[in-house]
Amino acid sequence: MKEWNCKKVPEDAEKNLKLAVIKRHWSDAEYERVDEAIRDEFARAHEENRQAAQKVSRLPADEWKNDRMDQLRKWQTIPPINYAPFTLGNDIKNALETFLDSTVQFSVNDSSEVPLSTKPPVLHWTPLPLDSELQVLIRISFPLAGPDNCTFTDIRKSIRKHFDNIYEWTEGILITDDPIHLHVERTSPTEIEIAARVCVEELEEEQQSNPAKLLWPYIALALRNTLSHLDEHQYLQYSVSVKGVLLSTGN
Repeated sequence: MKEWNCKKVPEDAEKNLKLAVIKRHWSDAEYERVDEAIRDEFARAHEENRQAAQKVSRLPADEWKNDRMDQLRKWQTIPPINYAPFTLGNDIKNALETFLDSTVQFSVNDSSEVPLSTKPPVLHWTPLPLDSELQVLIRISFPLAGPDNCTFTDIRKSIRKHFDNIYEWTEGILITDDPIHLHVERTSPTEIEIAARVCVEELEEEQQSNPAKLLWPYIALALRNTLSHLDEHQYLQYSVSVKGVLLSTGN
C-alpha cells in the first residue's frame, strides 16, 4: 500500500506559511493581483478566527471552552503568509531551495505491491443519501492551509484499524459496519468531511424511533481521531461544523 513518509515536522510549520508562485513571465499587474489575493485570504482567515472566538466566548464555562479559546488566541499570532514570485529559468531549483529552506518535505514509499486507488468508492456510497437514509455530516474547514498528505494518511490509518470492512483511497476511507456506513473524505485541500449513514427501513422496529443514536458513536470516533492528529500541528487552523442531519424521503 502506498504511504507517505514524512520528515519530522517543525512545531511551528503551519505558523510560518510559505508560498512560491511560479510563472514563465510576470507583469506588474500580475504581481499586484497575487499580492491582493493573498492579503484577502489572510484577512478572511483572521476574520473567521475572530468570529469563532466570539461564538465560543458565549458558551458556558468548562474545560473545552478554555482549551478552544486558548487555541484560537494562539492562532491569532500567525503572521501574514510569506510568499514570493519566481520566474522559470535555469536557477529556479536553487532559488526555491533557498526560499523554502525550512519547509516540511515528504517522499512517497511505493515499495508495496498494491498502491491506493485515486478513485472514491462506486458501491455503498452516493453523493447524497438514498431514500430512507439518515445522515449525520461533520465538516472540518481550514481557512489558511489544510493538513499535508502525511497527516491525512495518519488520520485514515487511525480510523481503519478499528474496522474490518474498509475501502480506502488517496482522499478518503469508507467503512461498512452493517447497518452503518462511515465515510471520511478530503473533499478539497482545505476541507474534510465526516459522514455516517444508516437506512432506517432496514433497522429493527425499536431502533427506528432514534436512528441517529446509532450514527453518533461512529462520528465521534472519526472526529476524535481526526482532531487528535490535527492538534499535533498547533498552528493548523480549523473549524468544525455540523452541516446536516438528513433523512432522505426521495422528494
